[in-house]
Amino acid sequence: MAKHGSIIEELERERANIDQLWAGLGGRQVRVHAVGGSKAVVTTEYVDGLKQASNALNKAITALRNMDI
Repeated sequence: MAKHGSIIEELERERANIDQLWAGLGGRQVRVHAVGGSKAVVTTEYVDGLKQASNALNKAITALRNMDI
C-alpha cells in the first residue's frame, strides 16, 4: 500500500461519506432545500446513483491495492 496508500485512504473516506448519505436516505423520497437554492425531491434514482458511486470507489480501491502487492 506504499505507492497508493494516500489515494486509497482518500477514496475510502469518500466511500464512507457516500455510504452515510445512502444509508440516511434508505430509498425514501425526501425534500431537501440547500441554503440559497431551490427545493429538490431526492428519489430512489439519487440513492441508486450513490450506490453506483460507492461501488465504483470499491473497485478503484481494490485495483489500487492489487497494484501495490
